[in-house]
Amino acid sequence: MQKRKNIGLLVALVVVIASSILLQVNRGAQNNLGVDKRLFQLADEQEITDVYLQGKDINNHFSYKNGRWRVNNAYLLDQSMRNVFFAILSRLEIRRPVGQATADSIAGVLSDQGVRTTITFAGDTIKDYFIGGNKDLEVSWAMAAKEKVPYQVHIPGYQSFVAGIFSVPALDWRSRFVFQANFALINTIALQYHDGETLLLEATNDFFRLPDNPRADSSKIADFLDELAYLQADQFLTVDQLQEQERNLVHEDNILAVLSIQKPAGEVESVTFYNRPENEQFIIGKISDGT
Repeated sequence: MQKRKNIGLLVALVVVIASSILLQVNRGAQNNLGVDKRLFQLADEQEITDVYLQGKDINNHFSYKNGRWRVNNAYLLDQSMRNVFFAILSRLEIRRPVGQATADSIAGVLSDQGVRTTITFAGDTIKDYFIGGNKDLEVSWAMAAKEKVPYQVHIPGYQSFVAGIFSVPALDWRSRFVFQANFALINTIALQYHDGETLLLEATNDFFRLPDNPRADSSKIADFLDELAYLQADQFLTVDQLQEQERNLVHEDNILAVLSIQKPAGEVESVTFYNRPENEQFIIGKISDGT
């Protein structure tokens, strides 16, 4: 999963460098393809509210609500992945039509194994196409859902497998931030160690305080809050991976500490940290939503 994310971030880097130089030239140039090379391309200024990615093993929905993009109505969409993906949507171009001899077979591959990409605004469909590639992940194809005519597609100036990002699993789209709460709107923060020692912070009118130590250094409290607000997971585990870890590490006797925040309405977000596995550089944490 992390490998796919790294590939996505590499796409972002190349797009920023290469497309900024080539895009305007390519858009202005005439072509002899017999079709608009921007057939699958999302206009830069086009507003969208939903993206649906549906395939054999993929069923992802990105939705824009209340100023934020979410994944499957469950998690915030990772900002880096979002930037990469939207850059691809707005740069995707037809390289050439697929030859007549292979058009039918490729159309069948896209229908059966490709990812149907449907982009909408307030329920109105803006783009609807299948995207996929050959088994060696070298060539990307796309075809409009209704027309069933496949084309080879690419990002100008970038030679890697463009269609790969459309098949990224849901967990790799999820924001790495552990807590989703607005830290300006929380009541208490508690860090409770397994030995019973507890650090408690309470919100006041203008900041946070330690009830047991009203004179605590406010700069250290601020540093702690910054670390907490930007706490990120390196990788989210799949159900199978989590079950494997639960057999070995994730049990009550191996708890290191529990970090929790309480919102004004009483809702609590928490993460339970477990002792570091032997000879490993990571620790396992289990968020209160079960991941």
